[in-house]
Amino acid sequence: MIRVGEKARVPIISFLPERPFLYSTRSSYYIHMAQDDFLQVEPICALVKAFGWREVVPIYVKGDYASAGLIPHLADALQQVGAHTPYHKYHGTIPLLATDDHIRAELYKLKAMQSRVFLVNVTPELASRIFLIANEVGMMEAGYAWILTTGITNVLESLDDTALESMHGDGAIGLKTYVPKTNELNHFKARWGREYPDMKLNVIGLWAYDAATALAKAVEQVGNQSLRFQRKKMATAFTSTDNNATTVSLGGPKLLQALLNSRFRGLAGSFRLTGGQLQSSTYQIVNVIGNSGRDVAFWTSKKGLVTDLNFPASDARHRKIIWPGYTTSPPTAGEMPIGGKKLRVGVPVKESYLELVKVSQDEISGRPVITGFCIDVFNAAMEKLGYAGHYNFTPFAKPNGSAAGSYDDLVQQVSLQV
Repeated sequence: MIRVGEKARVPIISFLPERPFLYSTRSSYYIHMAQDDFLQVEPICALVKAFGWREVVPIYVKGDYASAGLIPHLADALQQVGAHTPYHKYHGTIPLLATDDHIRAELYKLKAMQSRVFLVNVTPELASRIFLIANEVGMMEAGYAWILTTGITNVLESLDDTALESMHGDGAIGLKTYVPKTNELNHFKARWGREYPDMKLNVIGLWAYDAATALAKAVEQVGNQSLRFQRKKMATAFTSTDNNATTVSLGGPKLLQALLNSRFRGLAGSFRLTGGQLQSSTYQIVNVIGNSGRDVAFWTSKKGLVTDLNFPASDARHRKIIWPGYTTSPPTAGEMPIGGKKLRVGVPVKESYLELVKVSQDEISGRPVITGFCIDVFNAAMEKLGYAGHYNFTPFAKPNGSAAGSYDDLVQQVSLQV
């Protein structure tokens, strides 16, 4: 459609989330009438930093550009706030048409990981199934955190009531596109409710209404006479028959320019296009309750996290959040999941440089005692990262206490999962 619009000189307006592969078909006649998905990476990182989390596990749709395209940007941005996403094979990749058993198996894998913080960037329908099964397998208990992207939170009204109850009862947080409250919006919602009582209105509907308004204003500006089409032949190396003819809008360039220059106060807020992209850089942080969520903070590119948009910037302020397990305490950086395994750290057994690493035996218990400068540095680093107590040192030794092999042999035990 983008290519057709380019040839016919007709603006193509899209309300879908931005997809990376569309960048290769960029056209001056393509107008993206939705918030750029990549903009939500910054507020996500602000939340991660505010709660001191070290790792975030993304859950996204396998093979879907819109869902997976956000993850590389998120991984790069998290490094700037001292956090990271795990190695790619440990991401929660779930096919769009996955069975409940498939989702359950994937969640059990994630449950065994160190991290308890999950970012869900899937379709609303798939999200409802994920949360129902997460509740079933015990991943909506105290110590877990779930972050929802705008693709879910913006359309909470359409989610299944049972899934909403599982998110509400156990406290997910989500990013939502900020829509200023105005009298015009209130009156429009009231009229919409009377006309379509069974159809919930969300921000995508407001964008569509504002786009129609912008288009109407643009048509009025250029005039109806400018919207005629002319049939032109497209010359090729093979033929020049009428089969290669196409219709071209005579007023398309003027209509496009009028759209791009549109400036007005719409239902969704200030309407302004930059480079064919709707501009909006304010988000609500909501604690999901019912079918809408309770506001706990806002994020703007200028102020960061604030409790009130009218207040000046502050240090990542937010209202009280109800987390999974009906607790107001978020999970800590190094908290281990229930049933989680401790990391086994292999230690070489050697007879030299014992000031660096020394393996001895406790005379009473017979257990190995690991000491030395390298061990002290390792312990200090793990404590700083929030993982103190979540690992055990294991001497690489034979039953008689002698070295079991070389450094290469010790490293090989990692690939063997020993």
